[in-house]
Amino acid sequence: MKKTLVPIALAFALIAVAPAAFAGSQNGTLTVTASVAANCTISSATLGFGAYDPVVTNDVANLDASTTMSVACTKGVAPKITTATAGGTITGPGGTLNYLLFSDAGRTTSFVTPGLTMPAAPGKAPQTLTIYGRIAGNQDVGVGAYTGTTLVTVNF
Repeated sequence: MKKTLVPIALAFALIAVAPAAFAGSQNGTLTVTASVAANCTISSATLGFGAYDPVVTNDVANLDASTTMSVACTKGVAPKITTATAGGTITGPGGTLNYLLFSDAGRTTSFVTPGLTMPAAPGKAPQTLTIYGRIAGNQDVGVGAYTGTTLVTVNF
């Protein structure tokens, strides 16, 4: 029985002495850092002009259309949107149709120069970008479906 009590007594003695080994304490600080990079994304969209009538309706009148794209940026980033060209051509079996792209509903400001600077992002939620297009009247083209693409860039 004595042999059993000795280890138990020794354990209690060590526990009683242990706090004395840590009689003081000090505090320190841990600095935590991170960085947030500016970033933006832009969606793809289709600018659908609908039917172009070179004989009657669009013999003189322009054909206008618009579309929207989503631009999502890091909070505080004010993205600038530009297009590769001020417009371009869409091709079909009956030739080509020329079009222009604008950043305003009045179709006076081209996306290429100066482009469009959007307001600073209030958060990461996407903002809506509207692109306005125009196919000028008096283009002599044939029947068919016309398609083309242009590059839209978000600079941040």
